[in-house]
Amino acid sequence: MIHVTLKMKKKNKQLTSNVGLYYACYGLSKNGWNVMSTARNAKGIDIVIYNLDATETRTIQVKSLSKRGTANFKNLLADYIIIITKVYKDPEIFIFEDIPKAKKDYRKIILYGI
Repeated sequence: MIHVTLKMKKKNKQLTSNVGLYYACYGLSKNGWNVMSTARNAKGIDIVIYNLDATETRTIQVKSLSKRGTANFKNLLADYIIIITKVYKDPEIFIFEDIPKAKKDYRKIILYGI
């Protein structure tokens, strides 16, 4: 196995988004969902998932952060929001179904470390 590490002085936003997106896809696939990611930098949905017999589908938006911080809650259209912090080391994952609750609860998590 070849291991390649890129040394970056500053984390690139596009790479951070990609790492979070594919980490979410990996986790969803591992838990039995068929996963389709959409084109990056498109507004709206990032992932469409469906179960093995295609009787259930869900849409997901992923917000990726290189460290703990504030996520952007603009243009949320999906069934679920997945926020992944610290994507480069020890990722933390927060999943929300209710967007207004996500805005309130995620802010509480960041401020108080809940």
